[in-house]
Formats: sequence, structure tokens, C-alpha cells
Amino acid sequence: MIAAITALLIVADPVRLTPEADIWAYPHAADQRDPYLRVWGLGDRSTGRDAAETENASYSLLRFALPVSRKGERLLAAELVVTHIANPAWDAARSKANPIEARSVTGTIDEKSWTYDALFKLTLGTADADRYGIGFATEIVPDKEPEIRINLLGEKSRFAADVDRALGADGTLAIALTSRISAETRAVYKLFSKDAERAAVRPQLVLTFGTL
Repeated sequence: MIAAITALLIVADPVRLTPEADIWAYPHAADQRDPYLRVWGLGDRSTGRDAAETENASYSLLRFALPVSRKGERLLAAELVVTHIANPAWDAARSKANPIEARSVTGTIDEKSWTYDALFKLTLGTADADRYGIGFATEIVPDKEPEIRINLLGEKSRFAADVDRALGADGTLAIALTSRISAETRAVYKLFSKDAERAAVRPQLVLTFGTL
């Protein structure tokens, strides 16, 4: 029966989305047209337990306009692809031990009106259940920009349900990027943003839908 249903499933070409807005959420981040996003945490945790701790971490927030024409279709695959600057201050082993985490986040993410205080008006998913997936660099090649791929449909991920809800509402979905990696040695994640000069290195949300 399952095989018969699978055989009847029509898989559409992947939808590739660039963020319509992205934010470097850090107290000293001024210009949100910055071509880079930064992510780091507290060493043992990726998110702060209160405002004082959170100010020592750096989150990145991405807002996507989902394809409302796909409402009612089944989400078969979902991947967030981000690109890091070349020659990072960390190696692949440290990246694997301190991966980038894609988390749920709800609220208003607006570059034009953004101030750091707006972060505390958002609902950032800080529990393990709020984490869609993780990703890390698998290889570091000198002078080459490492690509990091995050599967958003892990076994315990609720990303598909959140996409369904967003498609049934205003079609907008946001993702927060966090990591345990510490800034003490400046070995942090520095990713290209939607404002990067080259389109090839901008963040991409890749969604594959299917219908019966």
C-alpha cells in the first residue's frame, strides 16, 4: 500500500528561496544591510537564559516568503544552505562539535524598524524540540568558502507543521540561527547574508513539495 502511494506521488521541482529579510541580532550590530550574518553562543549553550546572557550571544534571523501556491501539498524535503567566508578561524572538527542550529522563531522581523530590543519581543524556540536541524562544515579548503547544509526535516523536527501553518496564514516563516561556538577566540560563524554581492553565496531555503 505504501509503495503504491509513493508511486503515485508527483514530486515538483525544488523551490529555492532567498530571505526577504535577515537580521544580525547582536547589541552592537548597527547596519542591517551588512553582507554578513554572525552566529556564536556561550560555549555550553547556544541561547541565553535571560537578557544579560543573551547579549553575549549572537543570533541570526531569516524571514522567508513561502510559495502559497504549494498550500495543501506535502513537504518532502527542506534544507537551509548557508555559506561561510573563506579561511574560518575554526576547523571542521570544531564546527561539528559546535554546529549551527536552525530554530523556530515567531514575531515581527523587520530590517527597517529593527533595534536590538526587538529581539526580546520575539518568541525564540530555545528547547531541543524547537530545533529544526543542525549543520556544520564537513571540509575546510584554503581560500574556499565552506557551504553548510541544514536538513530541516529531522526525526523530531516540526518544521513541516510550521510550514503548513505559515502557508495557511500570511505565508511568512522565520528561522533563527544559533550555535554553542564561543566568541572568546574569535572562532565564530560569519555567514554571507542576503545582501552579499554574489547571489551564489546568499542563504537559500530549498523546499521540495509533492502531491498525490
